[in-house]
Amino acid sequence: MAPTTKTVAQLNPQGFYLGPTTADACQIVPGDWLIPAGAVDAPLPRTLQPLECARYAPSVDAADPWDYLPDYSRATVYSVATGERIDVPPGWTLAEAGGTLQQPGATEPEPAATLQDAQAELQRAAAAMRWTVETGGITVAGVRIGTAIEDQNRITSVIANAQAAGVQAVDFKALSGWVSLTLPELGAVAARIALHVQRCYSAERAHSEAIDALDSLQAAHAYDLRAGWPSTTDSPQTPPTPSQQEQDQ
Repeated sequence: MAPTTKTVAQLNPQGFYLGPTTADACQIVPGDWLIPAGAVDAPLPRTLQPLECARYAPSVDAADPWDYLPDYSRATVYSVATGERIDVPPGWTLAEAGGTLQQPGATEPEPAATLQDAQAELQRAAAAMRWTVETGGITVAGVRIGTAIEDQNRITSVIANAQAAGVQAVDFKALSGWVSLTLPELGAVAARIALHVQRCYSAERAHSEAIDALDSLQAAHAYDLRAGWPSTTDSPQTPPTPSQQEQDQ
């Protein structure tokens, strides 16, 4: 007897894993599943460590389509600048948030970090930095385009549906406002996003390998994570341009 339910991954609006949920078999189309809203039919993430979260990133690895990032959202974190308690979004490192787990004024010193601890924190910070750059958007011909996973999926869907319907141009809502794009122009935008995403992963890999090669705690403390990330502005490649209808306005 064919199964009537299956376990799928429930996500929040930002793509972070919330937990397993159940999808029911479709009674109308055999083999299809009724996936709950906000869930994805994907392997569940591995067991998460304390202060760790998973964000759905199907372009990473089909077998394990998750980014494993730091998660201080439920921890008590203090601002380094003010000493007040602050909220840290999932995926952010303490350095990015300007926070510390050590309560200001506490007499107990923080334990000395080992090289391995510093490398692990740098690896998490590199992954978080890659995600920030990857999903922060790019500017193409003066138009700000979203590059989050939902943006990537939306453009792919628009292109496929427009081609199926024989539509030659579409109204597209970019981060900077509405533009009218032909399908070739929208395809160029999709290609630019794909190139941006790949460059982000290449940059993270370069950082990851450099971090693994660090041979001292001093070198780890001096390591600069800010270098080597791709630009989010126009590249020398020919950018997509507004359609003739938009130019005439």
